Amino acid sequence: VVDTKSGQSSYSQVLTLHQSGTTGEFSWRVFPTVVEKGQPITLDGLTDGYYTISFFNVSGSCRRMTTNVFNGQARIGLPGNALPSGIYWLSLSTAGRLLPGNGEIFIR
Repeated sequence: VVDTKSGQSSYSQVLTLHQSGTTGEFSWRVFPTVVEKGQPITLDGLTDGYYTISFFNVSGSCRRMTTNVFNGQARIGLPGNALPSGIYWLSLSTAGRLLPGNGEIFIR
C-alpha cells in the first residue's frame, strides 16, 4: 500500500519479499525475486566455484540444483515444471558447508 500526501491509499504492482532476522549484511543475493516459470535467476556476490542451491517451499519440500559461479555470478535457468508457482526460500552450500544468508523468490 502506498499512501499519498492527500491521504489516499493505492496498491503497487511491485511485490517485495523481506527477509526476517537479518542484519542487513548479505554475503550473496538472488535476483529477480519475482519470476515466471522457466525464467532464469542470478546469484551474485559469491566467489567462483561450484555451489548447491536448495529451494525450500512452504511445506518444507526441497529441490536442489548444482551451479557454477564464474566472475562472482551464476545465472540459473529454473526448470519449468520442477518448481510449481509459489514462494521459495533459497540456501547455498559449497564443499558440504552451508553459506550464511538466504534468499527468497516468488514463482508466478
